[in-house]
Order: sequence, then C-alpha cells, then structure tokens
Amino acid sequence: MKQNINNKEADLLELGIEAADGLDGLGVALEVTPDIGTGIRTAAANLTAARNGAQLGRGSLRNSQASVQAKMAAGRHFATLVRELLKPHVGNGYSQAWDVVGFVGTLAMPGSTAKMQLLLSTIKTFLTDNPTRENGPLLVTAAQADLLHTQLQAAVTTLNAQQTTAAGLRLARKDNRNLLRLRLWALVAILKSKMGALDDRWVTFGFNKPGAQEKPAVPVGLTAVLIGETSVSFKWPPAARADQYRIWARVVGVDAVLGSVALRGDLDFTLEQLPRNSVVEVALSALNNGGESAKSTILTVTTL
Repeated sequence: MKQNINNKEADLLELGIEAADGLDGLGVALEVTPDIGTGIRTAAANLTAARNGAQLGRGSLRNSQASVQAKMAAGRHFATLVRELLKPHVGNGYSQAWDVVGFVGTLAMPGSTAKMQLLLSTIKTFLTDNPTRENGPLLVTAAQADLLHTQLQAAVTTLNAQQTTAAGLRLARKDNRNLLRLRLWALVAILKSKMGALDDRWVTFGFNKPGAQEKPAVPVGLTAVLIGETSVSFKWPPAARADQYRIWARVVGVDAVLGSVALRGDLDFTLEQLPRNSVVEVALSALNNGGESAKSTILTVTTL
C-alpha cells in the first residue's frame, strides 16, 4: 500500500508526532539512530511555528489592508467636499481650471492609492496658495489635506512591508512543510531496510504497511428481503479490493449503536430471530489486509 504522506499540514503534523513516538518505542530495537526522531520532532515543531506565524501574518495583512481602505475612504470624503465646495467657483464639469486643484482630466475620485496621494498633495498646495477657499468648520484645509496624505502614505508603507513579511512567512511555511515530508520519507526508507512489507510495526509509526493492499472501497448496493416474520436476507455486489465483509446491525430502540454481527467472505447474509415488529438498521463494511473501509449507507428494514 502506498504511504499517505501528503501536503495537508494537519495530517503531516499528526504523522510526524506518531512517527517520532514510534521511534521512541522501537528505535533502539530497530537500530535507528536517535537523531532521526529528533529531526522529525524538530521539523514538526518548526512547521507548527511557521504555520502559526503565517496565520498571524495573514491577520496583520488583513488589518493593514483594512487600514488602507479606511484612509482611502477618508481621502475620498475629503476630496469630495473640496470638489463640491469649489464647483461654484471652478465649474460643475471638468475643465483645465480643475488641474491646479488636483482633478486632472476628470472630476471622478481616483481608485488607486498612488493617485489619491497625488490628489491630496495637490489639494494641499492649492489650499495653501488659496487660503480663502478653505472651510474650517468642514475641515477643508491645507492642514487636513496634509494629514490625510500623511496617514494614507503611512498606511500604504505599512501594507507594503506587511505584504513582504507575509510572503516570507508563507515561504517559510512551505519550506518547513517540505522538510517534514522529506524527513518522513527518509524514515520510510530506513524502515524498509529494517522491517518486512507486512510487519505490524509499520502501523506504530503511523505508516501503511507497504505490502498491504489498498483499503477496500465502501460497499454499495446493499439490499434486503424479509423472508420471515423475524428474518431478513441481505445481498450486495462485490466492493473493489474487498476480501471480506463485516455486517453491522442495530435494533432501533434496543441498541444504542450499530454493532458487528458477522464477518463474511461471500456476498449474502441472513439475520434471524430478530424482535417482532421492530425497525432494524444494517450497514456493511469491506476488509482486506490493508484495513477496513468506512460503513455503507445504512439500510432500514422492519420485521412483522
């Protein structure tokens, strides 16, 4: 059976801990040097730290993005006030007279942070040169334009730095994930030289037995026929890779959970001496030397 050492971090970390624990118990007997287990534990710890760091980095990045959006909204609000207050003096529509205010080619608000910074800087210059156009009660002043420009610039600088940091954290997370995978594959190679392909100790390390089959497919197509007042015959088609089948049953109102009632090598089974006038739930799982599948969909029958 193939080893399931994939890129899913939660699975990798669980496997890393299980493999290291396995080495604690069997490493000496198998003559595996202690540094192998230490390396796996260190790689797992580093991946955990890198994973947490990347998650914190994403949170900080979202906060920085929200800050830029808030500063952009404040800039748009301020620039809109400036535009509306100046329309009676400069004109309701765009003309080159607006260029000196900062609205070049259009009276629409800029969508990018760079253009908003330029607009706020130009408005500051305009209001500094034309103080009679300021409106103190509405905070339409050169000082306010300068403050908003400074705040937006600082927010953008922080965002850029946070983007760089987040990218580095993502890379560190990927590198540590790959390192743990490599250490686990290295352990598999070592264990192959120490144990047989069907040795039960593979499971102690969290690995599949290399010589075992892939687990069977989940059985489908389970059917039931009532053949007496308290007997039910079940049949099912073969499940891929199945050598045997486990029958699970529960009498509703009597049993708390499905329980194993039989293990069969063929494709039928009869449940007998069931309680009268009862609802019975039945499911099926498939087995081979690689393990057991999940249970099939539950089938419900009612006795007479």
